[in-house]
Amino acid sequence: MIMKTDAEQGALLNIAVGIVGAVIGGWLMSVIGASGVGGFNLYSFVVALIGACVLIAIVKALRR
Repeated sequence: MIMKTDAEQGALLNIAVGIVGAVIGGWLMSVIGASGVGGFNLYSFVVALIGACVLIAIVKALRR
């Protein structure tokens, strides 16, 4: 929905890449010392959303 890649990549690839991107985003924030990334809160959600969007954009660019 946000990245508009459903027709290009398919829903399953978007879901898989989004989950991986969310995990990587959370991991990167914890590595650089950001607190509050664990658990379910607004900050964790935003970090996961940004990580997922970045990774989906990278996959979209590589698949062209």
